[in-house]
Amino acid sequence: MPVSPKPRCRKCGALHCTDPSHAKQPRPRTQPSMQRPERNTWPERRRRAAVVSEWLAVHGRELEDGSMIARCPDCREWRTRWVADHVVPLVMGGSEDGALRVHCSVCSGRQGARLAAWRKRKRI
Repeated sequence: MPVSPKPRCRKCGALHCTDPSHAKQPRPRTQPSMQRPERNTWPERRRRAAVVSEWLAVHGRELEDGSMIARCPDCREWRTRWVADHVVPLVMGGSEDGALRVHCSVCSGRQGARLAAWRKRKRI
């Protein structure tokens, strides 16, 4: 089994650097004001759950096992798992307390993939 080589020093590139100033420095802590805001808080989760339950009360049908089924407005398939997402996504400039829309978890995953690709193109 081959032995992996020892890592080189990040500053001088030497194999066995003993200079204490080249040791890995601890990362400075960020101030609470510099940290990004909480996105998935309990009030936001409750708000999303309330939007989904209101939507299902209007558009859904109850199955024998007690779960609700409805037709997704995006893909037009009958689904049982629902997600409330922002109409204007936060990464595209939407606000945290903006309007929500309901769609199935499959369409939510597709939208997340599209937004990730959009953000990647935007950075380049």
